[in-house]
Amino acid sequence: MKTISLATVQEPVQPELQAVTRRLGDLSRSETGLIRQVGEHVLTGGGKRLRPTLLLLVAKMGGQNQDLAELAATVVELVHTATLIHDDTVDGSQLRRGRPTVNRAFNHSVSIIMGDFVYSKAFALLAERQLYPLIEVLAHATHQMSRGEMIEMDLKHKVETTEEEYLDMIDGKTAVLFQASCEIGAYLGHGGQHRDEFKEFGRSFGLAFQIADDLMDLTGDEAVIGKDRGNDLQEGKVTLPYIAALRNSPPEERDRYSELIAHPESINGGWDDMVQWVRRRGGESYARDRALAFARRATEIVAGFPESESSRALADAAAYVVDRPL
Repeated sequence: MKTISLATVQEPVQPELQAVTRRLGDLSRSETGLIRQVGEHVLTGGGKRLRPTLLLLVAKMGGQNQDLAELAATVVELVHTATLIHDDTVDGSQLRRGRPTVNRAFNHSVSIIMGDFVYSKAFALLAERQLYPLIEVLAHATHQMSRGEMIEMDLKHKVETTEEEYLDMIDGKTAVLFQASCEIGAYLGHGGQHRDEFKEFGRSFGLAFQIADDLMDLTGDEAVIGKDRGNDLQEGKVTLPYIAALRNSPPEERDRYSELIAHPESINGGWDDMVQWVRRRGGESYARDRALAFARRATEIVAGFPESESSRALADAAAYVVDRPL
């Protein structure tokens, strides 16, 4: 797949994305006291806006309800922001996008309540416009996201995690919000048509995104990804590269690296050895192939629609998601 920049993907909807950013800023400024202070911290902190981008591109392909698409894109970004606030609180993370997390900049209690506030604000915005079908889509998505997070907790430090369990977890934790974003884009922009096709596009995109993300944690440039390599393993996350490498290892080697995965603190500076083992046993190449397969599936779906600037951007997004820098 060709290398694509995020700017290329977002170019067809850049004005709409700027409108989303303004809406987010307006929301934070409309509140008072602590809510405004925390809101400005989390809602004006940047981010790639990938989920709003997909929603807006899908809607633009259909050409209907562009004003509502901007609102819906803002809502989707609010839901995503709420999940990040909660994730950082659960993980005890100190930095997000190069800035202190809410739980670090304020405190644990503020972080939990602010995550709830942002979630509820997203649904309130839809309810104000009586966009009940969109509420239904996002209610289902957020339920599945909570389920995915619980599965992830259940699988922590579980060396015998299967590929099926891993895919089920990332489907709920990550892919479902991409899926919902694309479904909403189809509902608004295409008069409710093609929802199934774009749901599948979003799901495939999201699975590719998460697998690629997990690969970057293994082999990415720390200066680029903004965190230590192996952070996932330190948090007990057994991701696809490790699952595949363990599956391909002879018994004695499997026992050795299973112990390291179960007790990552014992790696003690030997990260290069861990990376070389994953590569030697095909874990890196297998995970990358799986990410590419999901990205190609997303591209195939878009290819079934008439070519346009927006459809080309969606196809480019599928290429970008596998090779993107963090």
